[in-house]
Amino acid sequence: LQANNGNINLTQPVASSNGSISVDASQGAIVASGGGLNAAQLVLRARDGIDGTTPLPVLASTLQALNSGNGDIRITNGASALVLDDITSSGYAVRQQGSGAIRITSGGVGPLAINAPLQTVSGDIQLIAPSIAFANSSNAKLDAGDGSVLLRASGADGIVLPAASQIKINGSGESGTRVELETDSLTLGGTIQAGLINGTGHVNIAPVSNLPLVVESVPVAGHLSLAPGALGHISGSGLSLTNYNGNTGVTFADAL
Repeated sequence: LQANNGNINLTQPVASSNGSISVDASQGAIVASGGGLNAAQLVLRARDGIDGTTPLPVLASTLQALNSGNGDIRITNGASALVLDDITSSGYAVRQQGSGAIRITSGGVGPLAINAPLQTVSGDIQLIAPSIAFANSSNAKLDAGDGSVLLRASGADGIVLPAASQIKINGSGESGTRVELETDSLTLGGTIQAGLINGTGHVNIAPVSNLPLVVESVPVAGHLSLAPGALGHISGSGLSLTNYNGNTGVTFADAL
């Protein structure tokens, strides 16, 4: 599907006969007003946003998306699992090049897998799924620039960030810029970097229920906050803090 000038408006469901769909609105937006996309592989390109009055509904196994101008990338996946990957070998899985956020929700029972970079300039990156798993690769990284990162995983497998993967924000935006991890199971051997420019970045770890929060290894750059219920559930190699612009510290919400 391609529009040489203007928006692509999906008014009814579009399914692939060969397993892949490419949608190109390089001079406009991709919006849904009653339709969605169903394919094993989806490649989405737009200039003015990938969304509508509600997030773009898709049924996909593998997804790549680019917005070259201003506007959010907002996608809801209803399939059992979703992989965010660099299908076209372009150096990214999801990229927002202008002003706008990346917001992806995967409602299936399987994990949301990150195999290639997710990038914004100043917008937030928000991922919500039963579980979120990064590949053990330097390409598996989130970089929200001057925005914030929110990862929410409500399932038993939680969030898995292996040694080679990374979450990064500059912390040069508003003082509320943060990396927020909401999960009951945290297997983090990778790196979380917040506040790289002026030290305003903050990392908050919070359980989503009353289950024990298990943190195996978290090298953190920035200020770390453990929400109520997190203290007492730290195991493995624990927490390692690195000083960036004098803003290293730990806040415990539980009474010591």
